[in-house]
Amino acid sequence: MKRQNLLVPVWVMSTREQFNQNRRGTEYEDGVTLVASMYYDQDQWAMGGIESAGKWNTNLEEIWHIVSIGWYATYPEFFGGETSESSKLVNAMDDAGGGRFFAIPDKYPDNAWYSYYDDTCDHACQRHEYFYWITMANIDALDPVLTSKYVDSAHE
Repeated sequence: MKRQNLLVPVWVMSTREQFNQNRRGTEYEDGVTLVASMYYDQDQWAMGGIESAGKWNTNLEEIWHIVSIGWYATYPEFFGGETSESSKLVNAMDDAGGGRFFAIPDKYPDNAWYSYYDDTCDHACQRHEYFYWITMANIDALDPVLTSKYVDSAHE
């Protein structure tokens, strides 16, 4: 993380906005990449784990994204991530979404079994989200007996 100038902040939304305003025009605007923002006032914070069963801890997702970035760099043929390059993960995501889209489509093709409608998340960003969701599905973290996250995130 240090070599790549990655920063993992824990803040409140107003602090994030102020930080972004203050770094404009400085060496930190382009020289530091913010990854996995965690919000003290929004996420489920508990020492030693999730506060209670059935609550989705978004911090776990954000930490997963940090771990994933290391895997992308170490195994680019599997996890590569620029929209101009190909990798097994990117190809699988494109297949699952019914094609390669650099802008979020108004509607995914009927043959798509994965969609992600966040218009702030470009193709490279969607790779992170896709990897997270397929991992959560694979380890049964979306089991409705354990959490309502699967139902609550139908748009993701």
